[in-house]
Amino acid sequence: MIMDAGQRFDPELPDETRSTSNTGISSVNQHPPCFLNLLLAVQQVFVQCSLLVLVLGVLQQHLLLQDGERERLLSSMLFYSALSTLIQSCLGTCLPLVQAPSLEILIPAVVLTAQIVTEPACRGHCGESEEDILPRANPVRELQGMTVIVGMVQLVLGVTGLSGVVLRHCGPLVIAPLLCLLGFSIYREAALLCSDHWAIAALTVILLVLLSQHLRSYMLPACLSMPQLPVCRMLSLLLPLLSVWALCEVLESFGVLRLRSVSELLPALKTSNTTLPKPLPSDPFNVPWLSPPLAAETGLPLLSVRGMAAGVVAALSSSVSSVGMYLLTARLLGVPPPPAAACNRGLGSQGLGSVVAGLMGAPLGLSSSVPNTCTLGLSQV
Repeated sequence: MIMDAGQRFDPELPDETRSTSNTGISSVNQHPPCFLNLLLAVQQVFVQCSLLVLVLGVLQQHLLLQDGERERLLSSMLFYSALSTLIQSCLGTCLPLVQAPSLEILIPAVVLTAQIVTEPACRGHCGESEEDILPRANPVRELQGMTVIVGMVQLVLGVTGLSGVVLRHCGPLVIAPLLCLLGFSIYREAALLCSDHWAIAALTVILLVLLSQHLRSYMLPACLSMPQLPVCRMLSLLLPLLSVWALCEVLESFGVLRLRSVSELLPALKTSNTTLPKPLPSDPFNVPWLSPPLAAETGLPLLSVRGMAAGVVAALSSSVSSVGMYLLTARLLGVPPPPAAACNRGLGSQGLGSVVAGLMGAPLGLSSSVPNTCTLGLSQV
């Protein structure tokens, strides 16, 4: 449901927005079973985890990661994404928007970490020497500073109501070119990940298309005493993922298949700066089971002119994309578009989550996840 300033929309929606096109399932008023809700949540988490692994795989080419630090960063990014999602769901637009590091924030971060700086252009806290605040020696802390700037800019845009002004001028001609440019910017990474085994990648796509398009109207048999819902389409991401995982496990156990991890594939990309250090190998089995994300592990954020500039650029682009995700989510679910007040609250909550994440050690800011929003078009719940 969408909340306006101090009030909720009437749950009795117009007839044209009550149910989706030719599927017969309600968008907002439908109450799926608890078990199906759990599967839908797991599906969204898998989509979010795949995005986080890709983002960290691209970013770690320019970071000096020690043993186990890659796994720690990945777990902390998932934790702060969940925290920001809770803030967005309770205080923001109240739309089912999952918060995660987006490509709009990743691209400025990659540009920031790809540059080698030999002068201490960052400002640290009292007692730190010039070697301690050298950006190249602390790339993660400089990214934390960029994350704080991203959150502060988003928070200002939300509190001052400027996102409502953007909403009035935000249409398909604004969102479509931005998303196309972001998609084209990572075509090399996508092709490289698929090239490890094209047959497995093709099988995943075929299963996804088969369930979401050709079996989209298939209902479970009535003898199962289950609600008549198009489960194949609603779980068209989770079922292919689990099926391909099981197949890969069987093939690997027989020695027929050997797949490489994302960290092994993405560093193979050629970068323009050949002096960048190679990422250090890490052993995931040495990572502790319980590791609360604390700021003391990485230190306070480092603020630099380059980081602040990258943060402002990332905040503006992610804010435009997030406002577009608000409108897209409402349209996918068949509810009225969120008003300007709801968009302002959503952007302010998003900025608050980014500030908290940056202060606690997250390397990237948070925004509304485009892949998770598109997943709602399949479940429509």
